[in-house]
Amino acid sequence: MLVAIDGSKAAYEAFLEALKYKETAKITLLSVIDQAIPNDQEFYLSPQYQILPEVDEFELLAENYLNQLAENAHTKHHIEKVVLEGNANKCIVQYATEHAIDLIILGKTEKNLIERVVLGQTATYVTKHAPCEVLVK
Repeated sequence: MLVAIDGSKAAYEAFLEALKYKETAKITLLSVIDQAIPNDQEFYLSPQYQILPEVDEFELLAENYLNQLAENAHTKHHIEKVVLEGNANKCIVQYATEHAIDLIILGKTEKNLIERVVLGQTATYVTKHAPCEVLVK
């Protein structure tokens, strides 16, 4: 099973749901670094661009967080941890397809209307395009 992790409380709840199956299923935690940068030459030449963190820094933070989750799971079974860079929607579906995932677990957003519209797009996209069942927790 694949658990999409973005550091939110909802994603943590999805992780807890996956732990219910830890003795019978292989768990993969997936975090996607989606660093959208404007396509604007003036932006790239500005001094402000230099203060943006490198993707490597985001990857390191994500890896550390996934390691903490796995260590705190208190299971003898191996929990795989994967960090990808790209569009979260597409990366989740592509990873599930390429690795024959049987179940994807995602956290649902419990935020205001604007945040639900934007952040809920991942759950909507994944449920429509996934090659397997999707549980939105």
